[in-house]
Amino acid sequence: MLVFSTPEEAWAACGPYQPLSAISMERVEAVANECGASAVVRNGWLDEDARHRTPVQDRRSRARDDNVMRIGELGE
Repeated sequence: MLVFSTPEEAWAACGPYQPLSAISMERVEAVANECGASAVVRNGWLDEDARHRTPVQDRRSRARDDNVMRIGELGE
């Protein structure tokens, strides 16, 4: 699991279409265990061929979008 201090650092290292989740540093180990990650890498890098080339679409549920906080809304 890759972890970054800011969304900008993540997008610079993983591309502009990389989906992100914000979690507290205190929860990183628990989240890594929950998602099955074998390691946590701070400020890692994705090779170009591993990056998303278009925006990721979540087709599971439209209603889910109502509960998502966009990055621009964090300070509001």
